[in-house]
Amino acid sequence: MTKGVEVIIKEHPLIIVILTPIIKRAHEQSFSKDIVFVDSSGSCDQMNTCVTFMYAASKIGAIPLACMLHTAQTESNYTLAFSVLKEYLSTNGFGGLGYPLLFMTDDSASERNALSSIYPSSRLLLCLFHLAQALWRWLWASENHILNEDRKPIMNMFRSIIYSSCIEEAESQYDIMLTENRCKKYPHLMAHIASIWERRTE
Repeated sequence: MTKGVEVIIKEHPLIIVILTPIIKRAHEQSFSKDIVFVDSSGSCDQMNTCVTFMYAASKIGAIPLACMLHTAQTESNYTLAFSVLKEYLSTNGFGGLGYPLLFMTDDSASERNALSSIYPSSRLLLCLFHLAQALWRWLWASENHILNEDRKPIMNMFRSIIYSSCIEEAESQYDIMLTENRCKKYPHLMAHIASIWERRTE
């Protein structure tokens, strides 16, 4: 520990959890139990190290709650990293609750499964930004054969669904997308959108 910074290291596989004084103070605040954003960046070096951050939302913006380094974006490595953090914080973390009420993540199954395993009392939500980003990449993937002139209109229809103000509006926008000729000519697109729609409660 140097100047209040604690570094917890586990080996085989390598897991490093970094807790700064700001991070430890943030866990004492009530806002840290409400909603926590989890975001990972992979392949940060030649060893394929992944860096995973947890942030809480506060009145002044995002406040870090954890910084974890692990060797790959696998469910087992995420599970180990989250378990090391949970073991260290015990019931003192996340505003004294021991877990946040909500986690918001991108659509990484390995990350979400690990969070569910380590924090079973927390509810998991999907980040709309990452969801839209993932669809945009899907539309541009050459193997999906979506015409260039169709990509933006399809994306706008999808955005109308996910940014609806209520479930009734979302259902209406989804029905519009199902009947839109621009979408109907791509059965694989319709199947992809339907698979996302099935997870709308997330």
